[in-house]
Amino acid sequence: METKINFLRWLSKKLYLITIGMYVTIGFAMLLPTIITMHLEISPVVASFGVFFVIVFLRAAYESLIVYETPVKNLSPHKMLILTLVTAGTMSIVSVWLKPKVGYFSIPLAIIISMLVVGKLKAALWAATQRPGFFAALSAKVERVSLGRYGFYGFLVGITYTVCTRYGLNFFVYAFAVAFFVGMMFEESYNLLNLYEQKFTAKLLVSMIMWSSLCAITCTTMVMIMMKQFGFSGQPATIISVLLIKLIQPLGSRKFILGL
Repeated sequence: METKINFLRWLSKKLYLITIGMYVTIGFAMLLPTIITMHLEISPVVASFGVFFVIVFLRAAYESLIVYETPVKNLSPHKMLILTLVTAGTMSIVSVWLKPKVGYFSIPLAIIISMLVVGKLKAALWAATQRPGFFAALSAKVERVSLGRYGFYGFLVGITYTVCTRYGLNFFVYAFAVAFFVGMMFEESYNLLNLYEQKFTAKLLVSMIMWSSLCAITCTTMVMIMMKQFGFSGQPATIISVLLIKLIQPLGSRKFILGL
């Protein structure tokens, strides 16, 4: 029993480190190209590719050294550069294609799509190796976590877009709050069953509902404050608020739902 608790505590820490890497990547990918093009006479496409290349390489090094605890001598810089080049190229192409259609949402979508492409390339570049101890199960858990994350954003975007399209932007606040709550309930349920392999209980369900409600209300409040008090438009206010809450969410989930 103690070994299982230790594994869940270790796994939640590793998954949180991966979450930090992902959302910091999204934040810098959205912010830095704009800053560079404002101060330098450079094409937005070139600026985006340069930024994507640097932050993707740094993220790959971060995950190798910090998450997977790979010794420095065992790193493969040439493989990391190939992976970085493909990732940055995919992100650049997808973001340029999507930006006229979805605006600021093009960056998160580009990262998600590039992750799907790069996952196949990573499997081809790095042969599967059996790690000792808890690491033996980490790769499989990391592959599964994406499905819960995609489900969250699917509910968030799908419900908000459907309600606002049908009933108008006046219903955005209610649609966004409900969508965030439903998406987070799905993600937390998925993680509980598939990542941490825990059984549902009445206590866990109540904790999940309360934590999801608090995150949904907080995120919606942040969006409205940023729009009304600080003059942000809807897209950046929504993205920034979601990124910040998604960095906090795993900490509360670990304490209030998993009890670790």
